[in-house]
Amino acid sequence: MRRKGLSIWTAAVLAVLILIPAVLTACTGANTTGSGGETTGDAEPDQGIDGGAAAGDPGEAGETDPSGETELAADEKDDGTLKKTVGEFNWKLYDKLEKEGNLFYSPFSIVSALAIADLAAAGETKAGIEEALCIEDLPRFCRQMKLFRDELKEKQGVTLYTANSIWIDEALPLNPACEKEFREPAEYYFGGDFRQADFRGKLPAVRQEISDWVKEATGGFLTDYESGAGEDTAADILNAVYFFGEWQTPFPSENSGKDIFHGLTGDTGTEMMEMTDVFLPYLSNQGGISAIALPYADGDTEMVLMIPAEGEEKSIGELFRPEAAEELFEALDRVEEVEIRQLKMPKFRMDLTLENLPAILGALGMDTAFSENADFSLLADQLCISDILQRAKVEVDEEGSRAAAVTEVVMRLESLPPEEPEAVRFIVDRPFLFVIRNRKNGICLFTGRVNELKGP
Repeated sequence: MRRKGLSIWTAAVLAVLILIPAVLTACTGANTTGSGGETTGDAEPDQGIDGGAAAGDPGEAGETDPSGETELAADEKDDGTLKKTVGEFNWKLYDKLEKEGNLFYSPFSIVSALAIADLAAAGETKAGIEEALCIEDLPRFCRQMKLFRDELKEKQGVTLYTANSIWIDEALPLNPACEKEFREPAEYYFGGDFRQADFRGKLPAVRQEISDWVKEATGGFLTDYESGAGEDTAADILNAVYFFGEWQTPFPSENSGKDIFHGLTGDTGTEMMEMTDVFLPYLSNQGGISAIALPYADGDTEMVLMIPAEGEEKSIGELFRPEAAEELFEALDRVEEVEIRQLKMPKFRMDLTLENLPAILGALGMDTAFSENADFSLLADQLCISDILQRAKVEVDEEGSRAAAVTEVVMRLESLPPEEPEAVRFIVDRPFLFVIRNRKNGICLFTGRVNELKGP
């Protein structure tokens, strides 16, 4: 049993943008908006799902799914599918990313956005995407995603919000299967908001609309997002996730002061936060790593901090094994809370871009999606992914943190190959890992690493 002890607010925000470049016609159907704000289309999809609904606007359990069956029953339970999928993908991706420098990204958002793209895929392309994302059963994954979204609601001190929008070019010739196989599942399971766009004729206006959507979906945190859409873009699939959380106990601002952070390339003076005499879940040594969990006000969400255990000379990057991450989390979930005499961690901010994602994801199994053999025929013919980027931003201080990210997957009609690619003291004054996760269902929302800090 854990005793509650700590609090500071944290906002974690992220937007996922998937661009599918080529050309469109009828899949936008009901309640679509053209560039300039015009409303187009006139009929709601058969299942009656509001495409604009976001997590936090839960639908009724037991709604009729796109096939006409009631798949999401009122008694449907979390079966661990999202935890397993996002967790496995997160640590496979982490293992492929650069080991030096700082890092911040949202695995949940990448999986969410690419899962919508997966609805349009077939054959080897579909199999490769699901291999890379660690999706074993897409229908089950989709049902569990809807269940997760439907259960999201604002709690005292904590807000978690996720939304999806799909922007389709008005000139794209859609395949007959698009409505049933792509649009309806995207709306029903992901709350997809379909919008019509004229990328070739009104690109600046469309890019501004996308930027405005990202700003709103990320709580105003990403106000300067520049869409990667071009005149040859056929569609943009965007996912946004927003998290705000207050700690159960705040860092007193009067305790903050200058201290030294021992980075990989040298020491840096930085602003450190401090709290004393709090009870927290704590692992003293798990494979050479010490870990502590800082819970948010809802009791379900927490930030896990990991540093080298006392006496370890290796860095956190050398000690941490991605394949052992879930074992560490499970051990942390089981421990009793202990009194932490002193906890210090830096205030920090990062604004980073994940690059070389096509090569990384190709190596994880979805290389066909980047080739001339790509098959996204449940949307349109001759589409392939030419680039994938994610930008993520986070700020952490005594009052809490905010985070946002945008992932963009660009698809075009022409195919482009991917580029190669004792009294317990927990002093976070050296490189560390941090994960914001939902402890109740185990889903990793954000993952980060701090190797270096600059002075204020």
